[in-house]
Amino acid sequence: MKDGGVYRYRRHAVFTCPKYTKNIVQLKNAPHYQSSQYNNLNGDIERWYKQIENDIIGSRVFGIFIEHAMKVFNLCEINYLLDDWSSWYIEAHQFRIIANGKMEGKPTPEGIHRDGVSYIFMLPICKRNVTGGISTIYSNDLVPLKSTEMSIGDIAYVDDSKVYHGVSEISPINDNQDAIRDMLVITFKKTN
Repeated sequence: MKDGGVYRYRRHAVFTCPKYTKNIVQLKNAPHYQSSQYNNLNGDIERWYKQIENDIIGSRVFGIFIEHAMKVFNLCEINYLLDDWSSWYIEAHQFRIIANGKMEGKPTPEGIHRDGVSYIFMLPICKRNVTGGISTIYSNDLVPLKSTEMSIGDIAYVDDSKVYHGVSEISPINDNQDAIRDMLVITFKKTN
């Protein structure tokens, strides 16, 4: 992290899929990249992460999550009836945020932001000894629209072209052990 933080860990996987199909293909050795327009902290650099482990990518549960999200976002796009795109560029991110008595954990260290994609699927996987981590959706004028502390199993679907989002810092409830917040985030970007 450019802010020197060691509170945020990630694994990453990239896929493509022609629109309105289920023909998902994993791309190997692809970096994560955001322009500084979308990420004022870590933008304009290729960021390379360890791949999400094959047993997770190949699992039935991961397949259900990615296909379900794609189905929802395909339905959103069918309503627009636009033909100016041909496939999804999909990035899956496993995030682990850690906080302890010495440091707060920042799920979104870049602050309130957009990701520069079309849609975002967010799912909490694990929370241990955590206080904070409030997810907020904002209007284009950065007015808070909805805030919630997502529980394990809650799913958020975000149209990244229409709203901003951010998550407050986490800290431990009990200072004798680390706070841990794990999330699965899958982004979908329309491409030609």
